[in-house]
Amino acid sequence: MMVSSSIFYILITCFNEFLALPEGEARKKAAVFTPSLAKIWNEMTAEQKLAATDDGVEELRELREMKELSKQNVPLHAFNDARATLESVANTVCFLHN
Repeated sequence: MMVSSSIFYILITCFNEFLALPEGEARKKAAVFTPSLAKIWNEMTAEQKLAATDDGVEELRELREMKELSKQNVPLHAFNDARATLESVANTVCFLHN
């Protein structure tokens, strides 16, 4: 039995259920899936857990390192947000005027 494949299957199934929801129906919360995932996780060996999470852990480390080393430029972000908003408003006004 390949446990990591089971987790992958459950996640894909949950995602497919999310996409197939009829309008007006509330999405299921993560807490609904926690017991079934916990059962599978607890049945896994340490090696299987490491193999199942290895890629995600590496991506998380890279993201944390990038956040640590990157410098945020708030004034530049604010300027670009304002510029994009004003451009959108100008386009809307031109569209409505014509």
